[in-house]
This record gives sequence, structure tokens and C-alpha cells, in this order.
Amino acid sequence: MSIAKVLYRKLEVLVLDEPTSALTMTETKRLINILQSLKEKGISCIYISHKLDEVFEIADRLMILRDGMVISVYQRDEIESSKGIEDMVGRKIENMYPKISVPIGEEFL
Repeated sequence: MSIAKVLYRKLEVLVLDEPTSALTMTETKRLINILQSLKEKGISCIYISHKLDEVFEIADRLMILRDGMVISVYQRDEIESSKGIEDMVGRKIENMYPKISVPIGEEFL
């Protein structure tokens, strides 16, 4: 509905903050298609998201923020997702899900 308002008002910039957080995969794909068609019509979209797969699918330029500060700005073809994650968290991610050995304790349920 909000996107329809943009089209009606002939705005030039659309800001979306975590737009897919409550959407299904099908709805997300539909939104991405809509955003790509808006881009073709010359409407700029500022897409705020932690879901880098979506960002990499639609973005021309990425600006990485951390703690309210601009960390880096890249053209889409200048960056890999691992570098974007590194910039987001502020350190290299050697192993996203490291295996940790935890001793099994006494049962209590």
C-alpha cells in the first residue's frame, strides 16, 4: 500500500526500513521485483536491511553503518558479502558457526 502512495504522489525517493522482516519468501520476491521496476522508472530506493542476500540482489551501492556511523560505501560490484558482514560487525568472521565443545551436565528435566 505504501508503495502505491509513492507512485501516486510521483515521489523520487522511497525509504524502506527492514521491509521484509514480516514477509514470506514469496512476498519478499514480489517486493524485490517491484523495487527493481521502480528503479527502472528512475525512483531511488534506500533499502535498510540486515539481510545481505536481499541487499546484494537489488542494490547498486551499499553503505555499511555500525553504531550510527558510516563504516564504508561500495559499489555493488566492488564488494563480496563476507566483506559487508566484516564491516557490519567490526571484525573478520573466520567461522560463522564455530563448533564449541560443551560438557554435558546433569539431567534436570
